[in-house]
Amino acid sequence: MVIANDRNLGFARAVNLGLAACSSEHVLLLNPDAELGQAALASMRAVLREQTGAAIVAPLLRDPEGVTQSGAGRFATLTRRVGLCLPLGGRVPYFRPQYRLLPDLLTAGRVIDVDYVFGAAMLVDRAFLAAAGGLDERFFLFAEDEDICRQARVAGRRVLLHTRVVARHIGGASCADETRMEAQRLYSTYLLFGKWRGQRAARAYHAGIVCASQLRVVAARAERRPEAAAAIGRMGRLFDDAVRSGVDPLLAKRADAAAEARPARRGGKS
Repeated sequence: MVIANDRNLGFARAVNLGLAACSSEHVLLLNPDAELGQAALASMRAVLREQTGAAIVAPLLRDPEGVTQSGAGRFATLTRRVGLCLPLGGRVPYFRPQYRLLPDLLTAGRVIDVDYVFGAAMLVDRAFLAAAGGLDERFFLFAEDEDICRQARVAGRRVLLHTRVVARHIGGASCADETRMEAQRLYSTYLLFGKWRGQRAARAYHAGIVCASQLRVVAARAERRPEAAAAIGRMGRLFDDAVRSGVDPLLAKRADAAAEARPARRGGKS
């Protein structure tokens, strides 16, 4: 069965509509730009059934260039998420949220407990997902995967990475506007901090990201990369606008497009 929406409701809302219409033991969340084989799915299903307390299991992710990534990350902290946005921060292993794939881990082909798995491909125990009320619809795109994994951990359930199976994932296909998409990612993380750490942490994250963005603009200009400086500056403004207005950057884009499509009113008396 296919449920076709007349507009983009966001990832979480779309998943919840599908959840309400199904009654299977497990629910597979699979992005449109991801592909998972039948054998891999069967192996993931077996893990959910056999591993005590398991609520969510996900595969490794392989990009179009053949590079395999863990597809799992550590829970967000202010230090890591703000540090990642600082100039050269992405090159420092400590700031990267994603787990590294160690050779011995891949050789062993183990199933390991992680903080959270990426929503590109995850198999979820339906009873747990229903009890959680589905995905949190406050997250239009991004961070809903970390949020549901946090809920699993709070409920005493396990989140697992299955290193014996791999899903192919293109990545970055949600929006052609990379700058706006990155602003959306930042805003969803802001909402995540507000939910799990409180508004003080969310405000600290907001201030930290704005400052980090400004430093990146300065660094890009110093390196004579004007296009990069302009993109980073725009991303910072879109994120700041979203925090102040409470409107997701991707939804703001939709509103801007609608406003541009409306005919301009003529001024003066008729």
